[in-house]
Amino acid sequence: MRCDGQLHCKTGRMVHRMSKRFETERILLSYLLAALLIEAVFSVYDYPDGVLMTLVKACGFLLVPFGLCFLAERHRVIGGIAITAVIAIVWRVITGWMWTGWRTYGVGFQQWALTAGTEVEDTGLYLNTLWLGSALFFGLTVYYFAKVLYRPSFLMLISLLPCVLYAKVFADIENVYVILIACLNLMLMILYRNTKSEGLDYGTKAGVTWSGICFVAAVFLLVSLIPKQEKTKYYDVFEDLFLGGDTRTELGADFSDIGMFSGDAGRYSELGNRRLYRVSGDGIGYLKRQNFDLYDFQRDRWTFDADFSEQSLTMGEWKDEQNNCNVMLFQEALKQAESRRPGFAERYGLEALLEEPLTDPTHRILVESLNFAASYYVAPGRTVEIFPKDGESVAATPSGCFRRKSGQHPRDFSYEVVFYDQYGTSRKLLELGAGKLSMEDWGRALTELTELLGDEDALYAAAVQEYLEQYLRAAAYQRLCDENNRMISEELAKLAEEVVQGGNSDYEKAVLLEEFFQSAEFTYDLKYRAEDNSPEYFLFTSRRGTCSDYASAYVLLARAAGLTVRYAEGYVPEKASYEGVYYVKDSSSHAYPEVYLPLLGWTVFEPTSANVELYEEEQNGGWLRFLKTLKIDFGLAAAVFGFVLALAGGVVIVRVIWPALAEGGFWVLLLLQRPDASVEKMYARVVSICRKRMDRRADTLTPRELADALTGYEIDIRKLSEAMEGHAYAGKSVLKEMKKQSLRDYRSFLRKKHRLRIK
Repeated sequence: MRCDGQLHCKTGRMVHRMSKRFETERILLSYLLAALLIEAVFSVYDYPDGVLMTLVKACGFLLVPFGLCFLAERHRVIGGIAITAVIAIVWRVITGWMWTGWRTYGVGFQQWALTAGTEVEDTGLYLNTLWLGSALFFGLTVYYFAKVLYRPSFLMLISLLPCVLYAKVFADIENVYVILIACLNLMLMILYRNTKSEGLDYGTKAGVTWSGICFVAAVFLLVSLIPKQEKTKYYDVFEDLFLGGDTRTELGADFSDIGMFSGDAGRYSELGNRRLYRVSGDGIGYLKRQNFDLYDFQRDRWTFDADFSEQSLTMGEWKDEQNNCNVMLFQEALKQAESRRPGFAERYGLEALLEEPLTDPTHRILVESLNFAASYYVAPGRTVEIFPKDGESVAATPSGCFRRKSGQHPRDFSYEVVFYDQYGTSRKLLELGAGKLSMEDWGRALTELTELLGDEDALYAAAVQEYLEQYLRAAAYQRLCDENNRMISEELAKLAEEVVQGGNSDYEKAVLLEEFFQSAEFTYDLKYRAEDNSPEYFLFTSRRGTCSDYASAYVLLARAAGLTVRYAEGYVPEKASYEGVYYVKDSSSHAYPEVYLPLLGWTVFEPTSANVELYEEEQNGGWLRFLKTLKIDFGLAAAVFGFVLALAGGVVIVRVIWPALAEGGFWVLLLLQRPDASVEKMYARVVSICRKRMDRRADTLTPRELADALTGYEIDIRKLSEAMEGHAYAGKSVLKEMKKQSLRDYRSFLRKKHRLRIK
């Protein structure tokens, strides 16, 4: 009869061989996973060494961290010292390379890394920095959490890092990497379910809970620590989901092209929150896209006139004209005229302009399209010049809109805009009485000024001449609209007369009209769809609508009151959380009127009511209001939901379907094999399950001792243990009847194994 030592020796050798094989498989899978993660990272930078060579280099670099971890498993002290020393050396080298040249503590490296290597020329040291950092990080972390202390949550967090980097540079990760990384994680999970070796353990329930808490904390820490440079071309898609943006990449012709007819600008405020532009600078107000001139009363929409709203001026011609429309030059011209003809300024109500020095500063902003192409340039009022980064020529219309001559600009495009101050200068002129000047007096004043200025006043005369040209164009525009204005209904004309009663100048009438629409009787309602789209229905019946309804009604009433006014569509940027940066979204679309005023030029007025309709979910608060505040992109939400379903399906496959299939195959194998072999396999499977659930030292127990231990859990495997004991100790052959009894014990064990608890 064999002794217990012989049985233990035979069983130990078998377990040792299985343990070695599983250990090798775990090391190989973790090595492949780490190499694949490095490959995914460098795909962001277009594989500087090529796809295959990058993979080869990744495998080579990983030999060092994997070798250190292997050493630390065998010799903890020596290995720990070696790992600490290598980390310290690599960290010192990395920080030295990151700070080279810029001396700004890694800002250069951040900009290079977070713009896919396009913003900084010195990429050699930065590539080496990325190689060292990624190889050491992925090598140590993947080895530890896949081989030493298996933690699937932390391993998945590490596997998400390339995806986070892709999101930071605003790019799409290649699906092949996502699939391969997910498959390797799944293979590690399946492999781990089939084996347990010393040091590789899920741990207790409390340990698993603590691991989950650490995982969530690590996610938030990761989001907080990874820098975000808002000046670069990327923005974080996942964070932007909660900032009011979405990830759609295609927009309709309403946004990208020059429209033949006006659109309902207000409807975009409800439907979309995709970021179109980032605008950096100050002095920003309304950004105009296009003007419309004539109202189609039959279809209730605006269209443009070819003479005023099509391409006609080059950027150079536009710049020469606008540079002369400078308030300081006009003030000096007025002083020269006053010296030649005393009382001239007082006769036209401009005497206050002589007493206080005026300034007319310019502003410069940078407009960056965010994955968006268009055939126009958005720009503020009083724009002087536009500088596209590709040197493309810009065409200006007499109405102050700017377009490309060769179709749409590229995506991720930028241009600079120089413009005169829109608000400070206008407010100052109004304080000094410019708003009291009538159109007729303004025309006479400019004509007389040109006569008073001599040859020695050439600079001031050019400014006055340009103001006169601007006035004559506005008068021509008014005449152009006269025939269209005759179609304004008597109802509108009568209402306009009532509203502007008491206004002596165009400015005063424009303000009275604005105050009329801002009254509480009108409601701004994005969801409202009127039975009749006419301005009469809006003004006399519904009194609710979008900005397009307000702007259209204002322009028609203003024209009925004799004002020179036009309809404009553009955007009102939203201020970002950091100074000097604004975002233009499709929800920023806005329609508004521009009124021509003496000396001030074309001036924006805002009729859209601040009285906004709040619907039930907004009034009651709760989750519906919360979700509306987030402005969730439901397309991305569906993708996330699909990913969650796929992940849940994978868990079901790993935890339920795959074990059931594996157990079914194992059961068929037991039925087909000889009794001796089937008993050995059943017993080995019982020992493996007991090691996982009950006691990791279960393989050191004799069959009888294991059966006695399981009795405490009300599990009976005595027939199986007797068969295994007789076969292993006495060399007896297992009979068919004993095999049947052992199979019943094994099946009973599987049904009751949930009773086992980890000690």
